[in-house]
Amino acid sequence: MNRKFITTGYSKVMKIKLLALLILISFFTGCEKEKKEIIEEEVIIARVGNSILTETKLGQMLRSTENAGKYKEEIISHWVETELLYLQAVENEIVEDTLYKRISRASNKKLAGSLYLNDYLKSNKVEKNISELEEYYNNNKTEFAIDDQAYHYNLVEFDLESFSKVQII
Repeated sequence: MNRKFITTGYSKVMKIKLLALLILISFFTGCEKEKKEIIEEEVIIARVGNSILTETKLGQMLRSTENAGKYKEEIISHWVETELLYLQAVENEIVEDTLYKRISRASNKKLAGSLYLNDYLKSNKVEKNISELEEYYNNNKTEFAIDDQAYHYNLVEFDLESFSKVQII
């Protein structure tokens, strides 16, 4: 396996600066409204290598629970960063590594299983029956008891403004 890694501190700084510059260039050239391109009736928001972020895909990303509360610019910036890092991984032959392939296969299996269960549960709704739940609880009370020691944690919050007025002698 032939991996190319930069070992000098100066080179790492330059690589980080180059990556940041590429992100900014991609962001500003791909996100300005007057420079948006229309290809096959899709508005392109950003492009990194062969990957394209369209307005439709961005809309889907904005609606996903993973991105709840995030600004459009944050999502675009994260997408660009992810794509640039992936290109670096490809360039450094990370995606050809056996460890990467093994982890990828395992992740794909887990993801496929999770999506299957999600679809199954959507199509096979469980009816709520309070009397059955109560009966199950009453027949299995020991399963709901805590045998181990339980801990109670208190949360203390400090107001930074009042804390800053405290004098340490």
